[in-house]
Amino acid sequence: MQLMKIAVFLTAALAHVQAAAIPAGPDETGRVLVHSRVMDGGTLGYWASDPAAVKDVDWDAGWNETTPSSSPAAAPVLGPRCGSNQVFCSTDNQAFAYVCTALLVVLINNRSARVAPAVGALSWTVDNNACWVAWRGRIDGLEQGYLMLAAANVRDTCTVGGSLTAGHVEDVRLNLQCTNVCLSNRPWC
Repeated sequence: MQLMKIAVFLTAALAHVQAAAIPAGPDETGRVLVHSRVMDGGTLGYWASDPAAVKDVDWDAGWNETTPSSSPAAAPVLGPRCGSNQVFCSTDNQAFAYVCTALLVVLINNRSARVAPAVGALSWTVDNNACWVAWRGRIDGLEQGYLMLAAANVRDTCTVGGSLTAGHVEDVRLNLQCTNVCLSNRPWC
């Protein structure tokens, strides 16, 4: 009986040590698809970590507006690096460049469409392939067009062989907040 208890204890201890040795995965935010809009050529998805935070969102806000969005207000209180838009390319989590280009077209053509503050990523899916533009933190007053410059910088700088792209832009000013914006095949930075 004593031998059985020792064996069970050693098995449990070994399992704990093995589990502790497994490196942590990427910093996943747990974002889930909270809304989608089927459009010509693909589907635009909105991703959030807290689906309850977007239950009362007017998903059509800004979609019928024909006037271009204005630029976000000047933000003199942010640090001097904010707005420097430093691009860093990655060979991990690459998305097809043609899908990301289609996402950029959707962003600019619907630039006045508002993005709920709890949303942290937008995706474009076509031909069972997806490209995400994601950002860190809650951004109040965000419009889709505000994401265009950072996403285009990654696509233009980081596309490999004309077919794959992934990367992030640091110190992006999004509507009075400084954050990172990513373009890849996943819904987080």
